[in-house]
Amino acid sequence: MTPMKPINTNKAMEEEDDCMRAEYDFSNGVRGNHAAAYAKGIEVRVDGEPRVVMVTLDPDVAGVFSNSQSVNEALRLLIQVAKRALDFQKAS
Repeated sequence: MTPMKPINTNKAMEEEDDCMRAEYDFSNGVRGNHAAAYAKGIEVRVDGEPRVVMVTLDPDVAGVFSNSQSVNEALRLLIQVAKRALDFQKAS
């Protein structure tokens, strides 16, 4: 097996710098500053109403879905099934 060539990170960074707009300044940025908040989930409120809730899926769950739309469709279906089960239980 042939060993892989090491990546020249300086060259990659230079190429990335070429794409960066001049007005972007991350010189005082902190890597991972919001990682803990994203891991817990974030609720964005607009005029006091929740608009977007972000959650972290475990790897086994994430592997089943190809994108956020498919996750939302599955959750909506689960909600419908749960509501019908509750309605059935109340009617019994």
